[in-house]
Amino acid sequence: MQGLDSIIEAISDRVADKVCERIGEKAQSKDDGMMTRDEVLEYLHITDATLWRWERKGLLTRFGQFGTRIYYKRSDVDKALENSKKATK
Repeated sequence: MQGLDSIIEAISDRVADKVCERIGEKAQSKDDGMMTRDEVLEYLHITDATLWRWERKGLLTRFGQFGTRIYYKRSDVDKALENSKKATK
């Protein structure tokens, strides 16, 4: 069963990638691209713990999750960044 589970997970991840590509293309046309969790961490120069706290406080919400991947809207990420700057002033 282990082999079957890994095949199912691989297929699920591939389908998730394709769905996200399509969603990303549609969002891109509206100037609101999608970002993965890792992209958000790099873009904001924050740690996993900080991102978790921002989500918990409601400063940043996930757009969706496909398979094991978490996605955020770029506009939401930019708003969270602006709000964090205001909070530290």
